[in-house]
Amino acid sequence: MTKFLYPPRFLQRWLTLLLVISSGALWAGESPWCLGVNSSSFSTLDDELDAAIEAEFERVEREEKQVRYRGQYRALKKLGPEVAPKLLDLVLRENPVQERRRQAANALVDVATVDLVEDIEAAFKNDLLMETWVEVELTLLLSRLGERKRVDRWINSLQRKSAQTPNTATLPSILSSLILLSDLQYRSGLHLEAVGTHLQRIELLKDIASKVRPELRPNLLDEVFSIHYNLACCYALLGNLEAGLGALETSLNSTTIDLDMARVDGDLRALRAAREWPDWLKRAESRDAPEEALEKVEGEK
Repeated sequence: MTKFLYPPRFLQRWLTLLLVISSGALWAGESPWCLGVNSSSFSTLDDELDAAIEAEFERVEREEKQVRYRGQYRALKKLGPEVAPKLLDLVLRENPVQERRRQAANALVDVATVDLVEDIEAAFKNDLLMETWVEVELTLLLSRLGERKRVDRWINSLQRKSAQTPNTATLPSILSSLILLSDLQYRSGLHLEAVGTHLQRIELLKDIASKVRPELRPNLLDEVFSIHYNLACCYALLGNLEAGLGALETSLNSTTIDLDMARVDGDLRALRAAREWPDWLKRAESRDAPEEALEKVEGEK
């Protein structure tokens, strides 16, 4: 394969420069082949890109009911190769609204290409105090782009922490490790491994719920139910539709999960395409409210 003499980012800027030149946006009296390009033209292009990104963020916020799924921001691809570096810059800057930074991180999953790997590695090198959530998002993004070294190293470390014997001293570390471990496994494509981690966390929380004061149990059980939603996503992606529908039905007992999520989540597409889906949906729509389901569970203890 022929290699370019200039980095891809340079080529993108050079093509933009040619576009500006061809449109006649030059300093008066300057030659088209000097660097006398009107800087306001670049500013206008950047402003238009920022406005287009913001408009898409607002659309998702307005229409998608706060549900995150793959391909949600695919419309941003139409804005061209400059959108990914712009989103990365938004994630790394600490002054924008936090929600916008997280939206930018989600959008990167849909639009980033291998051309961004060098920029992401540079971000890790230049920021030794990177926020944890940013580190997670960029590590997972690298794995999606074919660079798994960071995520695999992190997964191995978390597996060791989560394998500790549960006791009062180790429980906080084990639980936090399981949460992050399942996220890294699932989002880096290790769906079968994520199933095992979700089940380990479910069993641990059930055991804790059986040993704590009654007033603490509802929140623990609510968490157990919500984990089943992630479990359903894993089963769906693995093609285990029966287990997926079962886990999804259990997840609806949680106060944080609603049926609208199941209707649009891209990772549950296989479940919605299943022959059993229409009957499952009718049954789900007639279910008790989550609060009532929790009361029933508590009453059975």
